[in-house]
Amino acid sequence: MCRSTISITAWSFFGPVATPRSQGADYQLTVYGGELGDGDFNTKFRDYVVRDAEGNIKRRKSRGQERPIYAPPDGIGSLEKRRGENLWSGVVWVAALTTSDMLTLLTRVERVYVSIQEKRIGRQRWIVGLTVPPTR
Repeated sequence: MCRSTISITAWSFFGPVATPRSQGADYQLTVYGGELGDGDFNTKFRDYVVRDAEGNIKRRKSRGQERPIYAPPDGIGSLEKRRGENLWSGVVWVAALTTSDMLTLLTRVERVYVSIQEKRIGRQRWIVGLTVPPTR
């Protein structure tokens, strides 16, 4: 008999943006931590190799050598602007241990600064990095 337990921790924050591009806007971000399935946060870059219909690795020629084609995920979460409001909201999934470390840090400091690295693909914005640097 096999049992699986899903344990999810979540925390949300809301605050102003300090970058010139979005000056005056607010961000609302929810960080979920949990292992949803086997290997969700244990993937390696080689796990994102593109394969054809028969399961063979697709390759392209680069500088005279054939190299595999990779298709990593667009990001760790999505970010979108709410219509009619000056608010950006997003959701990020990280490992459970990362979330508990972030929560520990939040209880020890007065102000928390969060750095969000994002990229735009078409009309969608993706969060590719989230940093909660320790401050004193």
